[in-house]
Amino acid sequence: MRLRVLAFAFAAQFDLACLSAHAQQAAGCAVFNVQCVACHQVDGQGVPGSFPQLAHNPDLFLARDFPARVVLFGMEGTIVANGQTIQGAMPPLGNVLSDEEIAAVVNYVCSSFGNAALAPKATKTMPPLDAATVAALRKLADTDVHAYRETLKGRAKK
Repeated sequence: MRLRVLAFAFAAQFDLACLSAHAQQAAGCAVFNVQCVACHQVDGQGVPGSFPQLAHNPDLFLARDFPARVVLFGMEGTIVANGQTIQGAMPPLGNVLSDEEIAAVVNYVCSSFGNAALAPKATKTMPPLDAATVAALRKLADTDVHAYRETLKGRAKK
């Protein structure tokens, strides 16, 4: 009898963990559908020349905080993403989205549109983003995300 109770308790905890991950994925999808779809499209393919594709985009994994910085502070300037030159601007959404929403949408994009296959294999290297990390990023004085991206891209080439 005691073993059955322990097994049930373990199963219940496992289900709650799965629901929690599932709930964050659903929340991220909801934020994406409201805030991101107009530019990046429902399939993450973007608009050639104007808005970069998020699908199969290795830039999402340049650094754990990079996509969150883009969402928080926006990014402006010319970039090359997946071989495509983009001259555009992403508006900052830090004044629109909560820390939890930013973490959820970043984790959703990083695990959707074929991006999961691009993630670093060791989850210790790049664990999912959390709201506490986003809150810490909000306090940054240097919000030039374009320059940060160029620095990260330079490091990645080495």
